[in-house]
Amino acid sequence: MRTYNFSVFKHFGIRERTKVEFRTEFFNLTNTAIFPNPDSNFNSGTFGEIRSASGERVVQLGVRLLF
Repeated sequence: MRTYNFSVFKHFGIRERTKVEFRTEFFNLTNTAIFPNPDSNFNSGTFGEIRSASGERVVQLGVRLLF
C-alpha cells in the first residue's frame, strides 16, 4: 500500500535579509486506507473480518520567519 505526501513552500522577502516562508504539507494526499490483517482466531465471532482502518489524510499549515 502506498501513500503519497505533498508539500508546497513559498518564500516572500520582507527586507534584504528577512524572509517569510508559508508552507502547506499534505500527508496521505490520496486518502488511501491502510487495513490491518483480518482476525485469525477460529473461535472468534469476527473470524476473517477486518474491523478497523487507519491512514487518514492530514494537512499541516505553517509560517516560518527566516532572518
